[in-house]
Amino acid sequence: QADVTTTNEDESTSTLTHRYQINLNDNSMVELSDATISFDPMRFISIAGRHFVITQALEIADTGLQRLYWDQANAFSTIHIDQANSSGAIYALDFNDYSFKRFIAQVNDFGSKAITLEQTHQYRPELLGESDTIRDFIVDDNEQGIYAISPTSEWISFNGEAFIDNGLLAQTENNTSLSLVKSTNGRAHYLRYTQTDGFYLDIYNEQQQLINTVNTLGQQPRELLLSPDNKRLIVNAANASQLELVNVEQIAS
Repeated sequence: QADVTTTNEDESTSTLTHRYQINLNDNSMVELSDATISFDPMRFISIAGRHFVITQALEIADTGLQRLYWDQANAFSTIHIDQANSSGAIYALDFNDYSFKRFIAQVNDFGSKAITLEQTHQYRPELLGESDTIRDFIVDDNEQGIYAISPTSEWISFNGEAFIDNGLLAQTENNTSLSLVKSTNGRAHYLRYTQTDGFYLDIYNEQQQLINTVNTLGQQPRELLLSPDNKRLIVNAANASQLELVNVEQIAS
């Protein structure tokens, strides 16, 4: 998207948001001038083999940003949404109380609503203090666990009915967790920092074991991205003047 701000005759300002769809095959761009969503798109989700867009207020839209469903009465705002690839369940973090909300989406081309979103669970980790926060999270592919950035609750397991807060993962003491990214095989990668070691990546397998620690090049990160083969980490430095490429190895275990 691109925001264009103009100054009016009375010296007030107005901002108009333009959203675009980009074809990565030839980098061609089409403006989505008739989008009907009201909030910022957060990510693509896959339901019944089809792709949709979900916004920060949990609107569901097609890839042209035409709203297909929104439960306005129960809406809340979030900036962290993830989907379990195997089950298709959608998780969103509610910042009102730092609880995870789990949703199941259903597609029905022949009903009055082409798609619906139903909340099945809500869970706030037991070990999370009243003043503690959750900064980010991911859910693994088979939906057996949530990994989070918080001072007390980094791994929350799920058996299909109930959640269990398992506390912190194995890690160096007195570190600061900065970011969290999921590989294509569903493993959690935490970017952490200590004064002694600088910035480094802790990689965990499906059994929550720490299987490798990889040092980065030492810049404060603003954004992380793993390559599709899980072998390279792209670090967008906070100073916005450089990108770092870090070789990553998931040691078999």
